Amino acid sequence: MFTDGTLMAIFLFETLMFLLIPALIILLIYCIFLAIKALKIYIRKNQ
Repeated sequence: MFTDGTLMAIFLFETLMFLLIPALIILLIYCIFLAIKALKIYIRKNQ
């Protein structure tokens, strides 16, 4: 049997994961985008 505290903790944890995972995915995509942009500039400078 769950207590109110445990249920609240699970709910908060799930809400946090629900918000955190998309944020991490967006951050990862942004980092990849910046890396590609930097690589293109680097290649252009070397040619």
